[in-house]
Amino acid sequence: MSVNFFRGEKMEHILQAVEKIMPEIIEIRREIHRHPEIGRKEVRTTALIKEKLMEYGVDEIQSPMPTGAVALIHGTGQGNAGLCAAVRADIDALPVQEETGLPFSSQVPGDDACLRTCACFHAPWCAKNSENRECFPNHQADLPAKRRYSAAGQKSW
Repeated sequence: MSVNFFRGEKMEHILQAVEKIMPEIIEIRREIHRHPEIGRKEVRTTALIKEKLMEYGVDEIQSPMPTGAVALIHGTGQGNAGLCAAVRADIDALPVQEETGLPFSSQVPGDDACLRTCACFHAPWCAKNSENRECFPNHQADLPAKRRYSAAGQKSW
């Protein structure tokens, strides 16, 4: 079920916040893409995610596994006590050769002389969740429910 919690002026305010941070979100995506990590070895990516979560001022950060993170942002909106919305992002890469030649191409050598790459759109998905995490803490009064963000590789939780 899809629910639009934001309408009108509130939605416009959030869209403006997203536009303001878009350069940072693009850089996060490119950083993850330059340094991809295969499943259950996403140590660098997890550290980056936790660093950004702390910067964004989320209410709570949990690490139930060695890699990956869960962030909680408590909504203070009225009338929906106990509700929780979850957003998840995969952060693992695939061991495939990248041949794009882009400035943010993978710089990580993999097994059998392959470069690892985020070929399954994990980097943009994770960056998109960073956009959500950056914007929502600034709009807690508008949130009708607690937000839970998780970033994990290989569908580990």
